[in-house]
Amino acid sequence: MKKTILIFALVYFFSAELSSQNLDSLYYSFLYLKGKADLIDNTFLIDYTPSGKCGLGIITEVRNNLSLFSIERQSVLGVLLTRPALQKSFVTGSGFFRVHYDSTGINAPAYSLTAFAEALDSAYNFEVNKLRYVAPPSDNGAGGDDLFDIYIVNLGNGYYGATTPETNIGNDKWISYIEVDNDFIGPGFNSTGIAGAQVTAAHEFHHAIQVGSYINRYSLDDFYYEITSTAMEEFVFDDVNDYYSYMGSYFLHPDRTFSVNDGYNLAVWNLFLKDRYDHNLLRRIWELMVNNRALTAINLALAEKGSSFKYELNIFGVWTYFTKGRTKAGEYFEEAEFYPSITPLNYYNFQPPRSEVMIGSKPVSNNFLVFIDLSQGGTDTLVSIITNGDVASGLSQTVPTFDFTYVLTNQPEQGAVKIIHNYYSKITSNNNSLLQEINIFNNVATDPNLEREIIDYVYPQPFSYKLNTTLNIPVELNPANEAELYIYTPAMDLVYYGKHQIFSVSKIIVQWDGKDNNGMKLSSGIYIYITKSGDNIKKGKFVIYND
Repeated sequence: MKKTILIFALVYFFSAELSSQNLDSLYYSFLYLKGKADLIDNTFLIDYTPSGKCGLGIITEVRNNLSLFSIERQSVLGVLLTRPALQKSFVTGSGFFRVHYDSTGINAPAYSLTAFAEALDSAYNFEVNKLRYVAPPSDNGAGGDDLFDIYIVNLGNGYYGATTPETNIGNDKWISYIEVDNDFIGPGFNSTGIAGAQVTAAHEFHHAIQVGSYINRYSLDDFYYEITSTAMEEFVFDDVNDYYSYMGSYFLHPDRTFSVNDGYNLAVWNLFLKDRYDHNLLRRIWELMVNNRALTAINLALAEKGSSFKYELNIFGVWTYFTKGRTKAGEYFEEAEFYPSITPLNYYNFQPPRSEVMIGSKPVSNNFLVFIDLSQGGTDTLVSIITNGDVASGLSQTVPTFDFTYVLTNQPEQGAVKIIHNYYSKITSNNNSLLQEINIFNNVATDPNLEREIIDYVYPQPFSYKLNTTLNIPVELNPANEAELYIYTPAMDLVYYGKHQIFSVSKIIVQWDGKDNNGMKLSSGIYIYITKSGDNIKKGKFVIYND
């Protein structure tokens, strides 16, 4: 019975049409989330395992499909989709949250309300005041006043919390409230007591930010909603580390399409992007998600940094390789020793002079190929990480397989690229531009910047203040990793001068926000740039459109 139920749990979420059997599974899962096990068919409860730690997905699907349930079940669901009525409430120190709770009975909290209030205020301070996400909208008096409402209730085992989108206020933005489990005791909780409440505060509050201030497109991009909220647990409460418990399924299958992951298992992606860039990049992704699917928004945000999803996912492959027993102190993930080990797609005995393998890869995925060479009297191990960067196909519900042939040789041949020493590789496919390779030889990563592109053009062009936040301007590298940037009008009037960090990811650039030295936007027109990097100078023209 357990296997059948879990298959339904995976199938019914986010599907366009639900069978009666899937509706049953959704209905019972919702009742379980709400702590109403007494209303559930006992056959469903046999070894039932929640599909995630957060109830936003189940609630979203119940709302989206409410009319498909029987009248009797709609009545039950309608009651459970309304705010709980609890005995008491108080306002946290920040003045932003009202916490509702029962002092007695099944919902009574088993952890310190003072500590929980501090956790909520810490989440607000970090996510809104420090990271500058837009706070969720007022609920216009629901819950007793205009404060954001938190309800402490007895949820089903394994469910830490749930954000409920309650009222659509236009443009797919929703007023919401949050329910948090009252004790975090029982099967399925990896963090108990106040630790569970802390990470839930950080996690669910960001869900409220997502659906209230950016876009409620959870049904299509659930993976990135959960990546962001689960990573936020680590950013706000670094010592709890609840996210460790979910990582295994990604590390076991990095070859799956990025977006088919549940997101809880990929919090490390946002940790990686934060370390590679900063929190501003993560917030920018959410700004772009208002008009774009998540994969596209990530790609666009990285393009503004002179990189791409394909390139960063390839480097991410290196970071995820050096974990657990392969951890390198001071490199890659700070907590890598506590992460699982990545599982390669396959192991091969390298047969000099040439080994050739055929791979069927999924879009937006990493394929780890391990070659062991015993021919030189020792043991050389080469890990080739081939990233499929097909973002467009990653958005498809069908998720097509992308075939390529990988050749490893110990001597040069046409089309092959030298990896290191006497090893060369060649990839053949219908579209090699969608693929990116990086290698690890005898536990040392090859230079990830070998593919850096020297450019002589500004992008995006034309630059629009309405559509863009950053102008990427070509520059030469120098040891100080810093360059001077001059911006002139066609009459050679200097409107901007500054020193900038050089970004050298997939393209070598400096970045400018398009504003003069007084912080003002420039008029529409043609401008001249000059970058000075040591003795190297680049110059050219670009267009600004002030709309």
